[in-house]
Amino acid sequence: YLLEWMRQAKANLLAANKYSSEAMKAVVEQMDAFEISLSSYAVAHLKTSLELDPELRASTHMGIRLTDTLAGKSPEQQSLFGDDPIALEGKIAEQVKFETQHSVVIGNPPYLRSDRGNAGGWIIHPRDGGRSLFDDIHEPAKATTSFAHQASLYNLYVYFWRWALWKAFEQTKDGPAVVAFITASSWLSGPGFVGLRQVARSACCEVLIVDLHGGGLKRGDDENIFDIETAVAIVFLVRGSKLLKTSRSRYISIPGKRESKLTALGSLAINSANWIEAPSGPMVSFVPTTGSKDWIIYPFLSELIPWQQPGCKFGRLWPQAPSRSILKRRWAAFLSTKTSAARADAFVTGSSGRNIHTSVRGLQKLSDLKPGDPSEPIVRYGYRSFDRHWVFFDPRLAKTESPSLWNSLSDEQIFAVSLMSYPISSGPAMTVSTYVPDMAAFRGSYGGKDVFPLYRDAVGTSNVDPGLLATLANHLGVTLGGKELFAYCFGVLAGTDYTERFREELETPGPRVPITRDAKLFNEMVAHGEYLLWLQTFGERFRDKERKALKIDPAIKWTKKPSRIADDSKDFSYDADTGILHVADGKLAGVSPEVWAFEVSGMTVIKKWLGYRTAKGAGKAASSDSPLDKIRPTEWEPEWSDELREIVHVLTETERLRPNGVEILDRIMAGELISADELPQPPDDLRKPPSANDVGGLLEEDE
Repeated sequence: YLLEWMRQAKANLLAANKYSSEAMKAVVEQMDAFEISLSSYAVAHLKTSLELDPELRASTHMGIRLTDTLAGKSPEQQSLFGDDPIALEGKIAEQVKFETQHSVVIGNPPYLRSDRGNAGGWIIHPRDGGRSLFDDIHEPAKATTSFAHQASLYNLYVYFWRWALWKAFEQTKDGPAVVAFITASSWLSGPGFVGLRQVARSACCEVLIVDLHGGGLKRGDDENIFDIETAVAIVFLVRGSKLLKTSRSRYISIPGKRESKLTALGSLAINSANWIEAPSGPMVSFVPTTGSKDWIIYPFLSELIPWQQPGCKFGRLWPQAPSRSILKRRWAAFLSTKTSAARADAFVTGSSGRNIHTSVRGLQKLSDLKPGDPSEPIVRYGYRSFDRHWVFFDPRLAKTESPSLWNSLSDEQIFAVSLMSYPISSGPAMTVSTYVPDMAAFRGSYGGKDVFPLYRDAVGTSNVDPGLLATLANHLGVTLGGKELFAYCFGVLAGTDYTERFREELETPGPRVPITRDAKLFNEMVAHGEYLLWLQTFGERFRDKERKALKIDPAIKWTKKPSRIADDSKDFSYDADTGILHVADGKLAGVSPEVWAFEVSGMTVIKKWLGYRTAKGAGKAASSDSPLDKIRPTEWEPEWSDELREIVHVLTETERLRPNGVEILDRIMAGELISADELPQPPDDLRKPPSANDVGGLLEEDE
């Protein structure tokens, strides 16, 4: 940034015939820069000095400071030997941070999630009046969103944004100012960032957003300009000489391959006709709503199935596993710890949430348990789409157990899962579980308020507004219940080409459901959805005279069952010519290329399922230092052989049925639809979780 700033300043001076060594010196001495790394600090001094004319190098003051940008003021300390250079550098850096006024702040803030209370430095600490800068962005989020969305705020790049807003716009109350960051783009539209957007809008006159996309969700040919999976954008916040009452927001989208993005950036101009007006309002998204006018008339899924809930979050890996035996070994190891400190370390104690000394009603403290004490029941868990794991039914181990979900369990309950706060890409837009889902159940990340239960409780109270059902019945001329509407929505989102058909529209988070006025078409989609729900719950729900227990296609068979567990992902492979899936030394026949490639918003289902059942593990488990996480499976569990056959069968049938769903949806889209404004909004009480004082419901007890 410093080098480019100097080069651009030199080019501007030359173009205006005003270049001189003194003019360049004046430019350089107005710059200040912060670097936290000593080696980078030294290199920055070297490179910037080499950019100057030789006669300026010795006499020009370079304002590069060795400091942590987010660190607060240090207490005054008197050294016996006077100020050493590093201490003096720290004093000057603090003066620059807290006293020197700056009108331009540029940078590339780091993206790193942090525990609450850590990493935010003075941004999160109360100032005069008892408020922190972080409160300005956190309080609106608490008032309007769930805890799952608020967790997104605890990130270094968010702290840096709040610091930059203070530095450029609040430390100096008026006059021209600019903040320009290339940054993670999630804050532009994510629900948890309403407060950050509110502060940004109130501070400046104009917002310019260059959306470079490139997130971890696979979206066709889109690539990130950096070697990361976090979607990025360049954001300019501009204040003129006078602050306007309402800020203007302009937006431009640059998708595609990396090279094409860089080329487009090279020719981008402020007065380009490609900019479009972004939404206005104190707390709304900076990103324009995508899609056609027709898309806007479809009701949101959340308006049809009102109670949506974050899934369960343990905040640690070890309480869940793909088999019971692993959990039993981990529990024994947990109780065998010799000291309280060792048990806390094994527990994986976070900076917030429960610890081994936390009191939970009706249960002993974890710190008081003795070796040999039994665990709470080990029950099934909806860990990922199509992947059923096991967990301890034990709120002491969870960061957020979502008791309302556990309390609603029954032998009829179904939990549909989608992605509500981030764009959905390829594959189904909804999956399903008969067990309480994990917060990241849909695709392994980006979890939020994504779970849609069929029923509000264990006795079968529908999770649909009766007023909505009456209105739909009137339009359709038929009688219907919440179960039929649930199946209709599932048929559209999970059994068609929904994500391909509405690819552009789904760039704006929040799936919508086109609802036909034709009763016959409605019932066809209901039947399609009911069959898929029976299929994707592995025959456990929506049974009738024809749909009974799931029978696996005999063509999907082990020609050789695995005799050992795969070491890691390199120990399984697929042969498209033969349709054989190799798992360690095992061979599963009857796997089509479509099933092998089947994915849910970038998560390849079969590969991910197998990865969790390797000796090394997948995701964070593979690199975890937790002693309990290191207790991994040592052999291939016999039930996994049956489960893998079931999943392959379910995905095979799902793909076979997809053209039928596409054809029904084609006819729905060609006909007359019921618009969102014709339907009543669900009452607020139906959007809230059912009240539950006790975690209950149907549990599968450990044997």
